[in-house]
Amino acid sequence: MCGLVGTFGISNPKMVGVLTDLLQIDVIRGPDSTGVGIIGKKVYRTIKELGLPQELISSKMFQQHVVAENHTNYGYLGHNRMATMGAVNVDNAHPFLHSIPLMGLRLIRSNSQQTPRLSVIT
Repeated sequence: MCGLVGTFGISNPKMVGVLTDLLQIDVIRGPDSTGVGIIGKKVYRTIKELGLPQELISSKMFQQHVVAENHTNYGYLGHNRMATMGAVNVDNAHPFLHSIPLMGLRLIRSNSQQTPRLSVIT
C-alpha cells in the first residue's frame, strides 16, 4: 500500500512547501521509502531516499533539485512506498523514470508493474 501526492503548475517556494507537507502527511501510506519525480522545462529526474519523507526533504538532492531549482520546474510527483514486494532499497523506491530516446518521450512511473500509471510526454 503506497501513497501518491503531486503538485503541478509554475513552481515557486509555496508549491515546494505544499509538496513537503503532502509528503509528510501521506507517510501513513508508506514509511519504507520516499521519492519525487521532477518535471522541469528540459529535465526529468527522480530523487529517492529510504525511510520517512523527512529523510528525502533534508537531503542534498532535494535541496538542489526541488528547493533551489523550483523556478525551472512544472510539477512534482511524490511517492511514499510501503514495500509489499521486493527489498527495501533505493533501486526499488518509487517513482521510476524511463526514457524512450527514439520517440522523444519521458515516462515517470509510480509503480513497478509493466503498465505505467502516470506518463509525461514531451
